[in-house]
Amino acid sequence: MTPTPKAQAVIDMHTGKPKPVTPKKPDGVYLELVPASSIVMRPVHFLWAGRVVDHELNVAFGPGKRGKGQFAAALAAHVTGGPRLPGAGREFEPGRVVWMGAEGAIDRVVVPRLMAAGADLSRVSFIRARKRKGEKEFECLTQIGRDGEELERITKGVALFILDPFMAFVDSDVDTNQDSKIRQMTSRLSAIAQRNGVCVLAIAHARKGEGPANQKLGGSVGLYNAARSVLVLERLPKDPEVRVLAVADGNNSRPARALTYTFEDAEVKEPTTGEMIRTSRIVWGDECDLSADEILAGPVAERGGAGRPPEALETAREWLSLRLAMGPAPESEISREAANRRISDSTLRRAKKVLDICSGPELEEGKRRPHARSFWWLPSASSEILTKCHLWAPKAPESGAEALSQKVLTKCPPEALGQNSFQAPDATQDRS
Repeated sequence: MTPTPKAQAVIDMHTGKPKPVTPKKPDGVYLELVPASSIVMRPVHFLWAGRVVDHELNVAFGPGKRGKGQFAAALAAHVTGGPRLPGAGREFEPGRVVWMGAEGAIDRVVVPRLMAAGADLSRVSFIRARKRKGEKEFECLTQIGRDGEELERITKGVALFILDPFMAFVDSDVDTNQDSKIRQMTSRLSAIAQRNGVCVLAIAHARKGEGPANQKLGGSVGLYNAARSVLVLERLPKDPEVRVLAVADGNNSRPARALTYTFEDAEVKEPTTGEMIRTSRIVWGDECDLSADEILAGPVAERGGAGRPPEALETAREWLSLRLAMGPAPESEISREAANRRISDSTLRRAKKVLDICSGPELEEGKRRPHARSFWWLPSASSEILTKCHLWAPKAPESGAEALSQKVLTKCPPEALGQNSFQAPDATQDRS
């Protein structure tokens, strides 16, 4: 007869048998072994056979004007029940797409491209981040680290999640050249992809100059290594009018062959106004046997010829245009975030000049606010945004004041400048 636990404890006490001690788990992180036999294996599924992996992080990158946005639109159309991609593989039910974009105006660029590609617009949504401060609410740029939980919530039940471009949504205090920091961002995206069963496509820019595919992706190599599939979009070396999409890295299966494509002009009709809008879409061609490294080598004219902008300036220009795409920002914040990305102050100023960025202090009742911060904003910023931010056009220098005043008034709507902000001097006035 087996004694009860209480009786056994009495027997152990009288016989001197030590009481077994259950080890306590330490606070914080501890390690445990998981037998391989307990792991449930899962097959790899593709959204596009041999090219785009489902439920994982994928990257598509290339230099500018290679059609990365048109490719993302074609993939979104494929997912929402539109035209299938060549060699797409398995059939699946049409799904939802969430697009988080910072490049190209949604109404003038992205949506027309989606419609031209044949996407079901009722299945496509765009993320708009809003920040509340007291009674005020305003738009802000989404950040992967800060908003990870919100991104996971908003992508549940979604088939495709597009980040265009990835670097625009990296937290502002993260050094994009540090592998460990980028790995934190990619780990968050991979976890979202696997838990929600969503395919994540991160669009990225390529570095200037020559080199293999894993050295051409802008920023840290961490993004390249974390992706389950890396796609390269470049010009065909023998015919610059033709583009090529190639798999640079795919560790889940044998990569598909490179695929050529071209662009064609298209017109779409806006359902509400009936206005015809011009855009473009991808026309797929034939497969070829070129590797990603061969495509990236490109023709001689593409390899650092005369007249190309320096890499540092081009990187700063791209980042600054993305940073200001969501609205005006304090100069101090821009300088700090640029330093985190290893962009020097002189290069940042050159990029500001190239982009024709406006700058000026905050206003209070039409006059310069005490201890006002200096803001930067894009020339295309609307008068409504500038008025809400209480911004002021810069004062004209003594020489060439009239010309500068016309430039300022062209870039910045008069109603945004304030009644007492800027008065163009009389061109006939004696300046001696």
